[in-house]
Amino acid sequence: MSMDRRVAAVALPLVSIVLGPMVASAHHSTAGYDLEHTIAMTGVVTEFNWINPHTFLVWVVTDADGNEVEWTGEMLSIQTVTSWGLTRRSFEAGDQVRVTGFPSRTGTPHSMIQKIVMTADGSVVVDRTGNEDPDGIP
Repeated sequence: MSMDRRVAAVALPLVSIVLGPMVASAHHSTAGYDLEHTIAMTGVVTEFNWINPHTFLVWVVTDADGNEVEWTGEMLSIQTVTSWGLTRRSFEAGDQVRVTGFPSRTGTPHSMIQKIVMTADGSVVVDRTGNEDPDGIP
C-alpha cells in the first residue's frame, strides 16, 4: 500500500469523527425558531404526520380577525416521540388541542412544539417544558 493510501485510510475516519457531530448538529439546529418566546394557541387537529426525521402536527386556529390559519408544529423523530408515549394514533383529525411552542423566526405559522394539551379532558400529551408552562397553561 502506498504512503498516500495509508494517510487517506487514517485521515478519512478521523475527519469523519471530528466533522460528523457538527453536520448532525447543523441538521438539528433550532436557529429557525425564536427560543426567547413561546406562543400558545387552541385549535383543531387536521393531521398528524408520523414520519422521520421529524414528526409534525397540523392544526387550524381561528385568529383575532376570525380567519382560519393552518399551523404546523415540528417534533422529533418517531423513535423519540414514541419514548414520550406517542403513537401514530395519538392525534386524530378533529381533536381539540392547546399547543405551546417556539415560533418560527420568519413569522410563518410554524413552531417547534413544547407542549400539547388535549382540551377535551385536559390531559397533557407532550410536555418538553421541564417545568410549569411559561404561559400558565395547565
